[in-house]
Amino acid sequence: MLPESLSGSISHKRTLAVGMVGQARNGSLGVDLEEYEPKRPAIAKSVLTEGELEHIQTLPEGRRWIALLTRFSIKESVYKAVDPFVRRYVGFHEAVVEPDLEGGAQVRLQLVNGEGPFAVEGRYEWLAGRLLTSVRIQPIHSDEEVPSTRDGPAQ
Repeated sequence: MLPESLSGSISHKRTLAVGMVGQARNGSLGVDLEEYEPKRPAIAKSVLTEGELEHIQTLPEGRRWIALLTRFSIKESVYKAVDPFVRRYVGFHEAVVEPDLEGGAQVRLQLVNGEGPFAVEGRYEWLAGRLLTSVRIQPIHSDEEVPSTRDGPAQ
């Protein structure tokens, strides 16, 4: 348990664990760690929106698994970061993820209960045989502009 002034998240796999902590006033944090293998392409339909699935199908076969894994992991991070605000299970189809080639990702939330709006900042990093993703989520108040990231406005 963390004090209310802090936000944190953890993730682990067989041989590695990661954690992230920050000031809660800067947003809620989510982190996820995934291993490249074994490949599980069958998760695509349960993890991706129709648009994401269509986009991945246009990629060369050799890039599809990593594109799927990146979106899956970022969505896992989203679930952890948005939970303090919505206090419910958030399904994979409630987020649309568009990773860029520089370790960032645009994330658009489509929360079925209409919670929000939220600014979402997504990041990913390739490690030896693993993928590390992180998300920071902040509520947007009606009198505020959407905070921007280096890649433009976060959604």
